[in-house]
Amino acid sequence: MSGPTDWITGTEIRERTGWNAQQLRRRIAAGEFPTKVDFDRWNRAEVEARLAGKWPLDAAPKADEGSWTVDPEAIRKAHAEITRRAKEAAAAERRRRRKGVS
Repeated sequence: MSGPTDWITGTEIRERTGWNAQQLRRRIAAGEFPTKVDFDRWNRAEVEARLAGKWPLDAAPKADEGSWTVDPEAIRKAHAEITRRAKEAAAAERRRRRKGVS
């Protein structure tokens, strides 16, 4: 079971390095930090190694880790479908109210 000292948050990293949130995000995007464990937590040992310059810079994901790719077209289609359904529901509600049916 991991204790609270096994993880480090973005706030702690910023306090130690003097970076602001945008600088930290840029370094994460550049691959200078390992992948987040969850919303705002990283493995403390990995972050300490990176800050000390001892982490391999070519740390590519392992074959079993997999990766996420963002498909802008899929996002656009999902957004359009959600919007269409919301409009249809609003129109149906307006029709019901016009007829006086609650």
